[in-house]
Amino acid sequence: MKPLHVPAALPTPADAPAPTAARRDALPDPAVGAAALNAIDAGIVVWHPDGRLAWRNRRFAQLLPDLARHFLIGRRRIEIVRRLAAEAPAAAQLLLPAADAGGLLSQEVEQEVLIDIDRPILVSHRAAGDGHVVSRYADCGQRTRREAELQQVITATLEASRSKTEFLANMSHELRTPLNAILGFADMMRNEMLGPVSPPKYREYIEDICASGAHLLGMINSILDLARIESGRVDLHPEPVCLAQLAKEARRMCAATAAQSGIRLGVVAPDRLDPIQADRRALRQVLLNLLSNAIKFTPRGGSVTVAVAAGLHSVSAVVADTGIGIPADHLPRLGRPFEQVANAWTRDHAGSGLGLAITKALVAMHGGTLTIESTVGKGTTVTVALPSSPPGVERADADAAA
Repeated sequence: MKPLHVPAALPTPADAPAPTAARRDALPDPAVGAAALNAIDAGIVVWHPDGRLAWRNRRFAQLLPDLARHFLIGRRRIEIVRRLAAEAPAAAQLLLPAADAGGLLSQEVEQEVLIDIDRPILVSHRAAGDGHVVSRYADCGQRTRREAELQQVITATLEASRSKTEFLANMSHELRTPLNAILGFADMMRNEMLGPVSPPKYREYIEDICASGAHLLGMINSILDLARIESGRVDLHPEPVCLAQLAKEARRMCAATAAQSGIRLGVVAPDRLDPIQADRRALRQVLLNLLSNAIKFTPRGGSVTVAVAAGLHSVSAVVADTGIGIPADHLPRLGRPFEQVANAWTRDHAGSGLGLAITKALVAMHGGTLTIESTVGKGTTVTVALPSSPPGVERADADAAA
């Protein structure tokens, strides 16, 4: 019988060119190749051309400790298959169907073998030259477990987010009910519906109560809006909307605040602008949020401008101010709930950090984009680009036409 050849590493293909003297000197020590194969996180078995087991790495015995005793150096594949079939029929699939026909592989053969209910093993066999066959065994169970653990983390994260959203919504409702009563009674006292308020100092307190209550109610409403958006309970109601007209309406609504702050507020829009399909209330809120932010962070004597322009299949609204600006490294944080860029100026301005998050979410629901450019000390420009129709509207129209 031909003597058994036990390779220290993978055999070289039969058609590989003979190494030159220089290449022979550069070849690694066989022990290095064996050490490399032993370091692989997969079981490796090399079969001799006559069907006998020529070599296996240490990981193979670690991967299949109950079956490795059958894989003895020099034992023929057909004998190993017979032993495996007698002990664990499913394990016999770990070897080639043509168990004793060495050198018949022309391409890699791969299959998944279920050793038991929790042990899937990915097996691949391939020809390695000179009739040798290399088998590789990898633990799919580890990958499956990692995927299951990742899915559990994702599920837990989504559940935590849902619980947070529900908590915010419930708490907001609980806070808004007594707050409405406070505001109602404070307004009655401010209007002296039941008689004069004295001493006069009390009127100042009443004004503070009304202003603080209105601010708190605005924050609660913002939390509710964000909770509804995150939970998917906000539905758009598209209708023909002229963005230029909507920008002028938003300007009128913010005019008093801008005048009190000594800020010039203007709108630049074409005389004629084709309407887009959009939710009027949502876009009005987008523009009001952007204008309110711009006015809040623009010093007296500055200006805020809304410019509306039409594209080929889209329309854009650009809100530019001459305010304090935002550092470039802080821009990525904007639009996250409760995120604010704090500096000496912004600390003097109240806000929850929800307005821009809501604005960004509403723009995304329309299939649009919101981008921010800013320079510290010069101002900020926010660009909202919207398609002519939000996602699904064009498709619905096409289906109706068909």
